[in-house]
Amino acid sequence: MPQGAPLSQLNIRLCDKDGEIFQFTGKVPASANGWVTLTYEVDAEKPSAGIWGGKNPNKKIDFPATINGIGIDFRNKASGYVGLGLV
Repeated sequence: MPQGAPLSQLNIRLCDKDGEIFQFTGKVPASANGWVTLTYEVDAEKPSAGIWGGKNPNKKIDFPATINGIGIDFRNKASGYVGLGLV
């Protein structure tokens, strides 16, 4: 990532076996330059995530779960690009 890039967050979305979606936030430091490694803590019983949807929503990750998507936020309504390595 180029120095000063406007990326602020890279969010990972998981979908559990009942279709409940969990979005975990990875904050990108404003000073980030080059490759940045983001780590997400996932507690299946008490996820610290945005949660929505599902046939039987219980706010817990019921396995098996899959990566459902990503959400990318930029600072100050800017635009830019993101390169992903190993997921």
